[in-house]
Amino acid sequence: MTPKKFVEKYYPYAKEAEKETGIPALAITAQAALESGWGKHVIGNNLFGIKYRNGDWNYQQILTTEYADRPEVFNRDNIVSMDYIPSINKYKFKVYQKFADYPTPKEAFLAHSRLLLTERYKEALKWRYSPVRYLVAIWRAGYATDTNYGKKMEDMVESVKRRLPDVREVVKVLSEIESIPLGRIADKPPKKIKNLKLIK
Repeated sequence: MTPKKFVEKYYPYAKEAEKETGIPALAITAQAALESGWGKHVIGNNLFGIKYRNGDWNYQQILTTEYADRPEVFNRDNIVSMDYIPSINKYKFKVYQKFADYPTPKEAFLAHSRLLLTERYKEALKWRYSPVRYLVAIWRAGYATDTNYGKKMEDMVESVKRRLPDVREVVKVLSEIESIPLGRIADKPPKKIKNLKLIK
């Protein structure tokens, strides 16, 4: 999938989430593009690299790179390698982790919105009028361990901006998304994303 096709396909889901939550659609799309490599490294329909939690649909165990301040952060059984990086004063891990696997893109976008509305990240909404500042705020709140995440997100926002679809096309795809059944998000799916609670 090309970056242009990626934006055309997923930006309408992000617009729907923005309408319900205030989370900037541009930020959501940029994050999905970065985390999935423009759709080339998607775990099921998990475009955001969301870690598995009890109650999620399913998971896949994936080898990933993580950074941490301490060497004992991860379960040693899952660690492939660990190196101390003096220049950033952090430990770099190659470690197997469980990532959520969703049955549809819509479920993934709903899960992403639920996550960003939790206590840990909700303060970032004060930057909702600036997609880059918003993304830097959730990064600093702990969304990602990559020390260059802020700069990468700034570049990705600009990249997504250049590929935004025609407004008429967004409206058309949004109407199609609305017709997709919500599925099992909770025992009784709420009507609005902003009222969804994280499944524990």
